Amino acid sequence: MKFNAYLTASEKEYLEKQYGEYIKGRTMTDRERDALKEWVADGNSVYDNPMGLWKDSFTPAEFLDVYHDEEYIENHTKGMTAEGRNRFAAEYYGFSIPIDNAKQ
Repeated sequence: MKFNAYLTASEKEYLEKQYGEYIKGRTMTDRERDALKEWVADGNSVYDNPMGLWKDSFTPAEFLDVYHDEEYIENHTKGMTAEGRNRFAAEYYGFSIPIDNAKQ
């Protein structure tokens, strides 16, 4: 794997091994595999995510879980305003955003 970030040889070896083991046990589309590979090439673990999201068990959500969430949100918010997309995403993750009555 060609890395985009400066990493020591041992860091590269660790991330490559982790990536290889991770993809063996999972079914992924080419697009998912490419996104995951790019994430790892940037020096990240497959078990971390760009949004810093955590599961209920207080462990980081895996990259692909967050990737799937982002795809779902993107597919369901096409044509929405930025405010609408933000509201949808917040509600998807279990937050509620009060409606500003002054804007209605």
